[in-house]
Amino acid sequence: MNNRRNGLFLIGGMVLIMVFLLTGCSNGGTPTEVTGGSQVGSDAGTITGELSYPGETMPSQRVVAFDITDPTIYYYVEIADGGSYSLDVPAGMYVVSAYPIDPISAGAAPGFWAGYSKAVACGLTADCTDHGLKPVSVEAGEVVTGIDTADWYAEAGQVNGWLSDPMNNDLGSITGSLGYPSESIPPLRVVAFDVNSDEFFYTDTALNQTEFILTGIPSGTYQVVAYVLEGDTHLGGGYSNFVTCGLSVDCTDHNLIDVLVYPGLETFNINPVDWYALPTDARWPAFPNP
Repeated sequence: MNNRRNGLFLIGGMVLIMVFLLTGCSNGGTPTEVTGGSQVGSDAGTITGELSYPGETMPSQRVVAFDITDPTIYYYVEIADGGSYSLDVPAGMYVVSAYPIDPISAGAAPGFWAGYSKAVACGLTADCTDHGLKPVSVEAGEVVTGIDTADWYAEAGQVNGWLSDPMNNDLGSITGSLGYPSESIPPLRVVAFDVNSDEFFYTDTALNQTEFILTGIPSGTYQVVAYVLEGDTHLGGGYSNFVTCGLSVDCTDHNLIDVLVYPGLETFNINPVDWYALPTDARWPAFPNP
């Protein structure tokens, strides 16, 4: 298995996922410190701000302040209801992000979160193009206001210094069935390509293997293609709209489907069995030969 990060868009279709385990959110915003043994002591200050969400309802969110000198040191608060937060932290410099606690219920794609960025400080207008997180300085006893985690609009490549949710970063998996337009299924390389980077993950299968599993996949958005391992052409079969349409002559859309992988969950029924797309029908990734 090989390689992978972030994307930005809401879920447009149905995502099939097994088992969902998430930590419940705390009442009304009681701060909880989670660092490598660190505690919020007498030198504490407070960061406050408003929450937002680009949807019809405000989901429960986890607001995290990362120490900019060591991002493995962080402090967080979980807000079940309401549009504001307050978080006690030791004196220092921080960057602040907010994550949907339950991204599936929120209708959020994996890797979709907000931050207090330079674009927020700029006013979040069309002219505000710098989405790098803006450091926040906190002195002992100081209450720093206006740290609004409102930048939900950074695109892939604009998320400079953004960090994934440290409380929800388990790896996921992709499973599905295999097929081939012949009496047997040749050995295949099944590949999940990260749509927002050059990274990919793969597994090789044996002759007549009918199922596959890709494990150790970071949360994100992927496209899945199976390639014939034997020969020089490496013919590919994709998980495309042609597959979900029913593989019939009436199905003409061979574009690959975005597959969403969430932390710690299995995304199943991803069947890369569209062996009928011509190069002119769709542009699929080339066979990876790591």
